[in-house]
Amino acid sequence: MLFICMVLVEAFEFFWQKGESIREYMQNLFNIYQKGVIYFASLHASFIFILFCIFGLNLTSFYAYLIASIKFFDIAFKIHLLNRIDKGLPLGGYEEIITQDAKLSNMSKLISSSTYLFLFYLALQDSVGF
Repeated sequence: MLFICMVLVEAFEFFWQKGESIREYMQNLFNIYQKGVIYFASLHASFIFILFCIFGLNLTSFYAYLIASIKFFDIAFKIHLLNRIDKGLPLGGYEEIITQDAKLSNMSKLISSSTYLFLFYLALQDSVGF
């Protein structure tokens, strides 16, 4: 049942984080970020779910902690970049990546989600009591 919940929250994130290019993806994230940092962070449902599994259900597995860590740094990095964009500050080497119109395939996002699902499966298998 927990695995199905993780699939659903990953699917939710897959669909709200849209954009056919990196520029469109970042613009979508920025539009959401402008509504509030808490709102932006709360849309990362898989991070909230994995924290619930760790702290609420005592899912004590290296893989669960790994997922939480990766997702935390991903969200923190996005907030950092979006904050710099909002304030008009330079982005360093990331400006070139964002301003290019590089295509962002659904397959790459699907691979990312599948990796998290695989790690979550390992966390469930590795954890005592699940």
